Amino acid sequence: MLDTNNNILYIVFIVGLADCSRSSFVNFLQQGYTVGVFVGGAHEAKYANPYPDIEILDLHRKNGFIRLALMHQVPVVPVYTFNEVDIYTQLSHTTIERIPLLSYALHVVNRVSGIIFVISNLIPTPTHLTTVVGAPIHFDYVAGGREPTPSEIKAAKGVYVRALKTLYNQYSPIYSSNKDRKLVIT
Repeated sequence: MLDTNNNILYIVFIVGLADCSRSSFVNFLQQGYTVGVFVGGAHEAKYANPYPDIEILDLHRKNGFIRLALMHQVPVVPVYTFNEVDIYTQLSHTTIERIPLLSYALHVVNRVSGIIFVISNLIPTPTHLTTVVGAPIHFDYVAGGREPTPSEIKAAKGVYVRALKTLYNQYSPIYSSNKDRKLVIT
């Protein structure tokens, strides 16, 4: 009899996916592996489609990837995928808030499970996605192995955010489905 849970884990690890705990990252970095992180996350999902003229990246609490890059002296590469916000059409956050029971239920699910549900169409809209990759950013002003200071993390993250904005502004006229759409990084 096959154990489907273990088979799924084997497939996940064969294609190079692993859990995203800090200890896993440190282990992979110490072994010389490259680690890819999708920094955005669930909070961005609720802002994905309701605002056609902006794309919101929620990075204000995301410092772990910068901290690890500084500690292990590895570069951070800015990457952006255009038109992801066009894949699903969803109810705006303000519309959901006008339905108290629904808003409360979604809030409770988020607080209990950490999962953010969005209410959208189930069938994705055909969308042309283009991913652009920037130049690696090397942070050489922090000695490897020690915990960086909050000011070092803030400075390094500022460099990353500026590089990400530059990447977006450079390629948005070419790849964005909405040429007037602006990038907002919180």
